[in-house]
Amino acid sequence: MISAAAADAGAGRFRYPATGEGLLAYVAAMRLIKALRAGLGEMRGFGPRLWNILRQLGNEVIGFLFFALMLFFVFSANGLRDAVIRAVKDPNELPHVILPAAFVLICGGFGVSSFRRARRIAREAPDEK
Repeated sequence: MISAAAADAGAGRFRYPATGEGLLAYVAAMRLIKALRAGLGEMRGFGPRLWNILRQLGNEVIGFLFFALMLFFVFSANGLRDAVIRAVKDPNELPHVILPAAFVLICGGFGVSSFRRARRIAREAPDEK
């Protein structure tokens, strides 16, 4: 059995070590715990930052694809450029300009809006601690 005095002396509290070796181990353990807490604090901010970076990159890629699609329909074989050339030669071809022009404007608008959204995501980055 443990005496009452011995139970009170070691009542579950950690006592600061008095020896040099114990003191070094205690300081090293405290530094390790402090470093782990700091690392965990950084990991909590890492997820939202990574998500914003991926959202921004995705919007930039989508914007590029819409711009590439727009340029394809401007300069393709039956695209807007050729439709305008045919409409200048023959005024009856003017209605054939409307569909490619609408498609080019829509793709251009989606491209611009995707790049603007990516820029807005980059500006509203989560607060750094």
